[in-house]
This record gives sequence, structure tokens and C-alpha cells, in this order.
Amino acid sequence: KALSALSDARERDGRPIGELLGDAVRNSVNVLLMVGGFIVFFSVVIDLLMRIKVIDAIATVVSIPLKPFHIGHSLVKSIIGGMLEVTTGGKLVSMTSVSLQQKIAAVSFLVGWSGLSIHAQTASLLSGTGVRFSLYALCKFLHGILAALLSIPLTRLLYPAASEVFRPFPGAFSPGWKEILLSSLHLLVAGILCIALLAVLCCLFEKSEKARSGRH
Repeated sequence: KALSALSDARERDGRPIGELLGDAVRNSVNVLLMVGGFIVFFSVVIDLLMRIKVIDAIATVVSIPLKPFHIGHSLVKSIIGGMLEVTTGGKLVSMTSVSLQQKIAAVSFLVGWSGLSIHAQTASLLSGTGVRFSLYALCKFLHGILAALLSIPLTRLLYPAASEVFRPFPGAFSPGWKEILLSSLHLLVAGILCIALLAVLCCLFEKSEKARSGRH
């Protein structure tokens, strides 16, 4: 049914399969460039705010009411950075000297919240669809809170040793821009190949449908 609906939609569109494939690849590359641009932009913003000590100042204020929950300044600083860009925030959380349970809870919140970088990407893709971004952002924030709260009992149940403090290993591997670029290119090539394979399958399915209709 899915392939039949896809074939019907292509026939209604009227464009040949080659043009459809080219447009699909072009749109995919544009989306990848947009996503990469947002990630780079917010990563630079985080680095700039850290260099001018803005995030440190915010973390100092926010960590005061969180002291009864044993949430220190370094973890709050990492979470604030992750609220801007989730990948950078996850790296900052992994480098803090807190218990693994706190790291899991912090990363769970960041993944649930997704970061302003992803929110900006979502807003650009949802523009004109009628979806309220404020409601989306509120749901993502509640998603992050719920994920963090659920991670605490689950971590204690599945991995009791997570309450111990794990200090970051100074010689831990951190991928450079070359490794990130190569992995991104691999994903891009894999995505293009998947789109091409899907286009070939649709073309074959369309020919088989026409052959069946010709027999009848």
C-alpha cells in the first residue's frame, strides 16, 4: 500500500523520476547544510559566552537554590551550555567530576529538551504549518524534566554503582574536525544511496504496475 500510494503521488506530481530524485537529493543537502550551520552557530555562541564568563555567572546564580539537591556549579554550567546546543552540552557534562547518576540525569534532560539549536531548526521547518512553537518548546522542556526524573530510579535499579563519582579521564579521545567531517560525509553518502535505492524501487514498481494494467 505504501509503495502504491507513493507511485500515485508521483503520477499526480507529474515530474519524471530523475527530476524527483534530483530534487530529493538537493533538498536533503540543503537541510544538512542548515542543520550543520545551526550546530556551528550555537557552538560558537556557547564558546563565546563561556569565554566572557556569562554562563559562569548564570550558573553561579542558578546553582544556589540547587545546592540542597547536591547539584554543583560545574554541572549547572554544563546543563546551561547544553540547553543551547545538546551535543556540546553532553560533552561538557561528561567532563564534570560528578557521579554517573547525575551525568545520566543531566544528559537525559538535555536530550529531552534538545537544545535551542534543534529548536531553531524545528522552527525553520515548521514555519507555515500552523504548529505553535511555544507549545512545542513547553512540551520539550517538560519532556526533559520527565526524562531526568525517570532516569534517577532507573539508574539506581539497573546500575547501583552509578552513585559513585567518576572523574573524567584526561587522555580520553575527543574527535577532531577531520573525524567529524568524515563521519558526516559517510552519513551523507549513505543517505543519498538510500534515496537512490528508493527511487529505483519506485521506478520498478511503477513499471510493474503499468505492465499489469496493460495486460488487463
